[in-house]
Amino acid sequence: MDSPIDVGCGFYTPKEVATILNLSLDMVYDLLRDGKMPAIRLGSGRRPTWRIPKDGFEIYLKSLRTGPGYDEARRSELKAKLKQLMGRHQEDRS
Repeated sequence: MDSPIDVGCGFYTPKEVATILNLSLDMVYDLLRDGKMPAIRLGSGRRPTWRIPKDGFEIYLKSLRTGPGYDEARRSELKAKLKQLMGRHQEDRS
């Protein structure tokens, strides 16, 4: 039998997301319960079934970027500032 991914299903299971992100299943469930990852909760009680929409999952991943990309001008500016501070430190030590 084909898996849901093979037949074009628009959702991931928590286990599939855990595999994709190389996270524990518990961590994925924590993200789902805390509402940090888009998901549909089916059922109620102690053991609901969760499904993560593929398009929502892609948006979620893009939102996790930690900052802007590499910026050579900013890097040069910071290196110059560091050099200046190191020079002052050397002067203070003499």
